[in-house]
Formats: sequence, structure tokens, C-alpha cells
Amino acid sequence: MTAMKEIKIITTQAQHAATIREKVRMEDISLAMGRVYGELSEFIMRKKLQVVGPPFTYYHSWSDDCIDLECGFPVSGPIEGDSRIKPFALPSVRAAMATHVGPYHRLGETYAIVEKFIRSSNLVPAPYMWEKYLNEPGKVPDEQLLTEIYWPIEEQ
Repeated sequence: MTAMKEIKIITTQAQHAATIREKVRMEDISLAMGRVYGELSEFIMRKKLQVVGPPFTYYHSWSDDCIDLECGFPVSGPIEGDSRIKPFALPSVRAAMATHVGPYHRLGETYAIVEKFIRSSNLVPAPYMWEKYLNEPGKVPDEQLLTEIYWPIEEQ
């Protein structure tokens, strides 16, 4: 069973970020994310940007074949990107938020619970969502990984 803290409806704050967007297959997601975060870290150090929060992944769309994702770091202000690294802003929206406790491969279980919560509240989940990674694999056991999930609610 997935460990999860309570689900809340919140309004997120807009946040500038440096990101790389890619379309990947489900089985390639962890390799792609590791590579992308490494690339972003080099860019942030080279440009001397101030990171102001945990890394995140924004999911533009998700299917069994292809995941359109954008990995990033929140930064203190707008940036100038380069060929792959782009300025991005996490949106200010009304969203359901929950904290997943445990390994990343079990995130789908928490997403299912959050979606059920949204729909049972007579609300409509947006077709996009994002995650913030509060700690790192390798630094804590997988069972202690903390991931905040943000699933925006469509305005009706």
C-alpha cells in the first residue's frame, strides 16, 4: 500500500524555472531524468543561477507510449535559456496536492488516489500535473523518498 499524507486543495504560486522538455517512453523515464537534471545542474552552475526550491517534473501529457515531460529547477528570476534549456514558469493554479512517501515506481498509486479525490469532489482534473522531489534517491532509502504531487483542477 502506498504511504501518502493528506490531500489538500491549494493555490500554487507561480515560479520561474530553468527546464528541459523531452518526450520519452515510460521505460526510459528514469534515465532521461537523470541525464536532464545533470545537464540543468551544469547550466545553473555555469550561469550562477540561484535555485530556490526542489527539482520538479512537469507532465504536459502522458500515455502508455509517450510521456511529454519537462524537468527543471525553480530559480530566483527569469532566465535566458540556450538551445535545450528554456525559461519556464510553474503556474499559479488551484490544485490538489499530496505528498507521496516511498519509491518512485509507486507514484502511480498516489496519482490514482488524488484523481479519485478530485473527481469525488465534483471537480475536473487538468490534463497536466507536476511533482517536486523533496529528497534524493541514494541519500535516503526508497521507502523514505518524499514527492509532492500537484494536480491542477480545471475551472468550470
